[in-house]
Parts: sequence; structure tokens; C-alpha cells
Amino acid sequence: MLSRLALSLACLSCVPAHADTVIKVGNILALTGAGASVGEHIKQGEDLYQKLHAKDLPAGTRVELLTRDDASKPDDTKRIAQEMIVRDHVSMIAGITLSPQGFSIAPVITEAKVPAILMNATTGSITRSSPYIVRFSHSNWHMSYTIGEWAAKHGIKNAYAVVADYAAGLDMEAAFAKGFTSNGGVWSEPIIVPLSTTDYLPYLQRVKAAKPEALFYFEIAGAATIAFDKAAAAADIAADHIQLVGSGDVVPDDELPQVGPTVAGMLNASLYSVDLKTPANEAFLKEWKAAYGADNEPTFEGVAAWNGMDAIYSVVKQLGAKSTGDAAMAVLKAYKNPTSPQGPIAIDPDTRDIVCDVYLGRITKVGDRWQNVQFDVVKDVKDPWKLLNPPS
Repeated sequence: MLSRLALSLACLSCVPAHADTVIKVGNILALTGAGASVGEHIKQGEDLYQKLHAKDLPAGTRVELLTRDDASKPDDTKRIAQEMIVRDHVSMIAGITLSPQGFSIAPVITEAKVPAILMNATTGSITRSSPYIVRFSHSNWHMSYTIGEWAAKHGIKNAYAVVADYAAGLDMEAAFAKGFTSNGGVWSEPIIVPLSTTDYLPYLQRVKAAKPEALFYFEIAGAATIAFDKAAAAADIAADHIQLVGSGDVVPDDELPQVGPTVAGMLNASLYSVDLKTPANEAFLKEWKAAYGADNEPTFEGVAAWNGMDAIYSVVKQLGAKSTGDAAMAVLKAYKNPTSPQGPIAIDPDTRDIVCDVYLGRITKVGDRWQNVQFDVVKDVKDPWKLLNPPS
């Protein structure tokens, strides 16, 4: 099938000009399966951006998102990407919920020279799998390495880990371990649990028996993180003076009303919080709640989708009907946004990964509401994995 890509793309130049310019973007998301919660947050961010900013495009130009569900299956992601490039003639690919899906499309987009704007898929090495991948979410190392480094520098001497058995989970564990041990922390062999796990108590009993000072954990946002948090409370790890630590993935703002009491005092590193006091975030929150309800909280996946759509619109504004291939990549690699809802962001042109602030926070009840209360920020963080693992 891929052998027809070059011919299919070349034929685009033969299509007669029309008054309207439609830029098709293939939007591949996990809307069912393990990544469904994350996929839905991404779609909300995309849809809201489109609703508010379609008017910002040049007259007669519009961006059409062609959304398909890959059911959280990498083989489906690859097949859908092939179909969208060959049949639908998309200029770009967007979305991509989980890391295996990100790796699966790499050979397809590389052969076709179609840019992929990742809105999640957070394993550090994904952007090296294709020169046509640009990531607007983050690398797992942005948050996990940062919280590991912080923990070791602030008196935590030994730690344990429980992480999900898939690319992002293993990457998260490696990131925390590197940040922690590089700064003097003592690390134990991690507990790797299947993605299908629903009962975490046996694993937590092993942690309690080991008596570490801290427990780092990572599960896919949604049902899995909620189940883990409740199990940690049931196991009463706090009674053993075990400090919960993690990335912001496992304590998203939308889950805090349910899990706040079970993770009270948890330390984490995150890229976004609804409590960021900036004009850009306050305006974003106002529009989000108007669209999705006063009780609906955006997550950083939704913000990453918003940022990714802003980058797509930047490409279309500059290139119009030629919004694909190397020309689009040149725009994407130079992208900067000082007023993103999460704070200033940019794309590192050398790695095609995001540069952003990382916020350190503690889960705290403020009034009658659980919040991720920030107490520090690390500015302009580049993906630590790439800094520690330069290309050979």
C-alpha cells in the first residue's frame, strides 16, 4: 500500500483550484479501550480550539479534522494512518493517544513525508522514530525525571515503584529512577503490573513490607489511576510513612474530586493545573467550562491538544494549501507560544519536542476543594531523556 503514497500525494497538485481551501488533518485517537479517557480529553481540546479559532484562518480556508478511533490498538493506528494518507489525502496527522501507537505510524509518515502532531504518546524516544513527528504534549521524562531529581535533593533517600507494563509506564519508571539515583537516591527493583490490573493491594503489600521512604507510581489516567489511589488508601501506606510521588498524569485535575482524600499530600511534577493564575489560562478555563460544563476540568492532554491545534493553524495560516511535507515541518519546528494555557511553550527544532515549564505541587484540600497546590516551578525544561541520550 505504501508504494502508492508518492503517486497519491503527487496527484494532489493535479486537482483544480477551488474557491475554498480545505486542509484535511487525520485525527487518530483512542476513543475506546485502555486509552479512551485520554483520547476523549484530547478530542475536547481539539474541538474547543476549532470552535473558537476557525474564524482566524484566511478567508475561504478551513481545517477539517477526520477523526477515527484506533481502539487503543497500534495495528489499527498504523492501518488508519495508511488509509488517511492514501485515500483521504490528509496534509497532517494529529492526536495519537498512546506510545505504541506513536511508534506504529513512524514508518508510514516517514515514507509519505506527512507531519504528525502528537498530542500525547509520551515515550521519550518516539520523536526519533521519524523526522516527521513533532510532539506538543511532553516526554515522560519532563515530569518523572524532574520529580525524581527533586525527591532526592529534598531528603528522600530510598524509593520503590509500581508502574504499568507498557512503553510509557516503563519509560516513566526509568525517568524517575535516573533523576533519583543521579542525585544520591537508592532505588529498588520496580514492580511492573499488567495493564489489565484492577487489584493493586497485593502489590502494595509488597511495598509496605519493603518500607521505602517514597513510592513512585504510574498508571494510565482514568479507571486505573483511580483504582490504584483507592488501593493505596486502603493499604494505608501513609501509616508506614511512605510518601507518594509521581507525575501529574496520575493526579489530573478532573479526578481530584474522587481521589483527593486518597492521595492527600502526594508530591508530583506536572505541566498544567487549572489553578494556574495567568490571563491565558483563565480565558481558556472560561471557554472550556462554557463548552463542557462548570464541573468539567481540563487535563494537560486537553491542553496539549489545544496547543497542537494552534500549531496546525499556524501552519495553515502560513502555507495554505501547501500545508504538508517539509514546508509544514519547517513551521512546526519553529513554533513558539508565550501564552499557552500551560505557560510559555516552544518546539526544540533539534529534537522536535516541547520545551515547557514543569510545576511541582502537593495534593491539598483548599476550602472544600482538592487542588494540586504548586510550590515551585522549573523553567524551560527540555526533554531530559534526549539530553542524557544524545543521538549516536
